[in-house]
Amino acid sequence: MAIPEIVRRSMNKQLIDFCLSIVPAEKSEKELLNFKIKHNRVTLFLEMPAWTEPVIKKKIIGQFRYDDDSSTWRCYLMFVNKKWDLLKELEPIHSFGEFLKGAFKNVKGAYVCRMLESTTEEFCLLNDLGSPTEI
Repeated sequence: MAIPEIVRRSMNKQLIDFCLSIVPAEKSEKELLNFKIKHNRVTLFLEMPAWTEPVIKKKIIGQFRYDDDSSTWRCYLMFVNKKWDLLKELEPIHSFGEFLKGAFKNVKGAYVCRMLESTTEEFCLLNDLGSPTEI
């Protein structure tokens, strides 16, 4: 089921602020964390210039999914293995704003690992990002 338009408008503002808070200011001219809302999902992706081609390169970071049955949000992250991993540590949450607050550290960790093309346990643990299987 699609997200109602009035809810979508509220989510847009929250997502813009969320995305701006993930990418460090010194990288914001070269990288942009963006989102796309489709049906009951919000997909987060990183946009960067492709230095060899006149196109924008996109890396998918994560996805927030709304479950109609439980009326809650869940977070899925994608690393270089290109598979969606459910973030089990973040309990399903009804409020999208509260959900974003809980997802911040994990999405930030996925962003860092994705930027470095790394899913190694030691990298994530050294940087207090949790284990890749936990993130």
